Amino acid sequence: MSPWGHHAIGFAVGITGAWVLSSGELGVTVGALTDTVIDIARGIWHGNFTGTMSTMTEGAAFLTGAVLGGRAPDKLEIAKWWLDKRYSLIPHRTLTHWWPLWVGLLVWSIVLIQDSYGFTDKAISWGLLGFALSGVLHLVFDVMTPSGIPLVSPFGDRFSLKIYRSGSIAELPIVGATGVLCLAVALIWV
Repeated sequence: MSPWGHHAIGFAVGITGAWVLSSGELGVTVGALTDTVIDIARGIWHGNFTGTMSTMTEGAAFLTGAVLGGRAPDKLEIAKWWLDKRYSLIPHRTLTHWWPLWVGLLVWSIVLIQDSYGFTDKAISWGLLGFALSGVLHLVFDVMTPSGIPLVSPFGDRFSLKIYRSGSIAELPIVGATGVLCLAVALIWV
């Protein structure tokens, strides 16, 4: 998937999670979602936001983590372009695109959220969950491209569903459907 697609997915997941986290106080309205987005993205405190500081902080952490996680598998390769050629510390779609690492991070973040002893700040845990969830979705969308992702070993053969090419027009309905799915999840959840 292209960088804009990964950004859009990360943002959609982040907004959904932030809305769900603050759902107990905001209720189910598009206006509430808009207020949450504005509150979190711009840091503006609207008088009609009735959530607690805790849910606001956790929602902001989830949103930030999800937006960063949407591109993380590519950015963690530490790539640079020089004379129209890509160079990276970690080869593209190898270690940073290996699904067991991302699923493990996702499970670990869920365990941290459940931490009843208070060893971890809840906002950090929710931010990590957003990061890991968007990272996993990054891999789900990359497995649909011809390049695929590694399954058994991070430097082994890659698996691909070959549904679309990165940057093609076929990405638009996939990104749009994911955004609609995120909105549906939020509406059902709250």
